[in-house]
Amino acid sequence: CQNLRDIDVHPLLVDVAQKDFLEGRGDVNLDISTQGQLVSVLKKSLDGSAKVALHDGAYKGINLAKSLRDIQSKVGLKKNETQSADKGEKTDFSELSASFKIKNGVAHNDDLNGKSPFVRVTGGGDVDIGNSQVNYVVKAILVNTATGQGGKELKQLRDLAVPVRIFGPFDNIRYDLEWSQLSSEALKGILQPKLEEKKKELQEKAREEVKGQLKDQLKGLFR
Repeated sequence: CQNLRDIDVHPLLVDVAQKDFLEGRGDVNLDISTQGQLVSVLKKSLDGSAKVALHDGAYKGINLAKSLRDIQSKVGLKKNETQSADKGEKTDFSELSASFKIKNGVAHNDDLNGKSPFVRVTGGGDVDIGNSQVNYVVKAILVNTATGQGGKELKQLRDLAVPVRIFGPFDNIRYDLEWSQLSSEALKGILQPKLEEKKKELQEKAREEVKGQLKDQLKGLFR
């Protein structure tokens, strides 16, 4: 059992797991055991538990605030959007905590809780350490509509939870933004401003056409 206090997790992950996907400081509690002589066997034999509580860091690979910014154009198609991890993107957090139950090399979590000034995240799923792959669903919630990380005002997104599935092998993680999982009421609320804008555009076009017709008729009277 190891209790690490106020450590920088970034160099630890890079040195131990050769992975560069998380930044932040905090506490890491490990109570794990394994057996075997090969590294592959050791990974698949991992059992126990782990808990992390970090602050002032970032998850690398995706910028959730930036991805949510384009939701109006995405939900109208009712299609999911899959994207590969981008090392140039990241989601900042002020707090991030999670606990894991580990059995036969698979770490299961269902209490992810992350906070930033603009986005809250919860989630759950499996990290298969033995087979170096992940299958996890994060629910991203925009809580501040002021201009911040990623962009512009998004009043219609406030408090809306968008599922983001994280899946694939560790060296090729992908993100599936599951717009199609949003409820019809949620979609209606998101698309309403866009529909109103289109309605005004059509009304203005109709007025211009009527003006043009009246002008032509008046010209005909004075010929």
